[in-house]
Amino acid sequence: MSSDNYTPGQKTLAAGALALSCVLWGWSFPTMQIGADALGHALPDVPDLALRFSFLGQRFLLAALLYFALTFRGQFGYSRTDWKAGLSTGVCYTLGLLCQLVGLRYTLPSISGFLTAMCVVLVPIAQSWIGKRPVGARIWVAVVLALVGGIVMGWPSGEQKTLTTPPFPGFGELLTVLGSFAFTGQILFLDRFGAKAKPVRITLLCFACTAVMCLGTCAVFCLAWPRAFEANSSSGILATWNNQTYLWTMFTLVVFSSIGAFHLMNKFQPYLAPAVAGVIYCLEPVFAALFSLLLGQESERPELYIGGGLVLVACVLTTIKPTEPRNEPAQ
Repeated sequence: MSSDNYTPGQKTLAAGALALSCVLWGWSFPTMQIGADALGHALPDVPDLALRFSFLGQRFLLAALLYFALTFRGQFGYSRTDWKAGLSTGVCYTLGLLCQLVGLRYTLPSISGFLTAMCVVLVPIAQSWIGKRPVGARIWVAVVLALVGGIVMGWPSGEQKTLTTPPFPGFGELLTVLGSFAFTGQILFLDRFGAKAKPVRITLLCFACTAVMCLGTCAVFCLAWPRAFEANSSSGILATWNNQTYLWTMFTLVVFSSIGAFHLMNKFQPYLAPAVAGVIYCLEPVFAALFSLLLGQESERPELYIGGGLVLVACVLTTIKPTEPRNEPAQ
């Protein structure tokens, strides 16, 4: 079923559900940092990227196991569409996540945020050219507002330096752009298959894909840097799971930022056109900034309020009922 076949009420409900997903994902930004720092203190000799890949792998492995237990009755009799939807979205999401994570070591956070926000432009372009579904002027205005808001929020404040010198100029930016393409693919694949697949199966497959790919990437680090093996050894796991900070961050990330957020996304995104969903997803950095402020990880800046306000206006525009005739949907 195309998103054009849903009623305005269903679309409004879906927009609210995706906005709630962004709240839960926003929570994950400062919480991931807190958990990764706790992991680093427990295992000080393990390379940072190996720790983070291990952290992500554990998060999504636990999410997959818990989600399977919660949705046990719906996890049998997979159709071909279920497999296509779950695997395609899972692979795209994980590739985007890994590219973004590695890219952040070689580029400024502000640049990373801007390049990741390019997804909001790529999605409507892909919807028009690949999906042959026109994007109305109102949605394009929302796209521009969301993009500008993301740029303003990520504007660098003061002198910033990258964590690591890149192997060649533009390496971090290249990885981040590739990640943005991967996130765009996730949105488009979910739009393509999501309406005919079972959301609980898409979500479980997505978690499983992410867990396997993240832990696999960590295994590669273990081969290249033997010290990284400590992150997944029995002693390393015991050291981290005895850390209370690590436990509460992992719990909230698994229950809220993984199970809650991805279930809402996979269930409700097919109600909306990809371009509309892309704009709403720009709320994620808004809530990330809000939670970072509340947890004392970031200081107040006018850019946060101005950029966040523009993104909110963009999201409101996507929920306004279009004035075009019903047989010519603008979304």
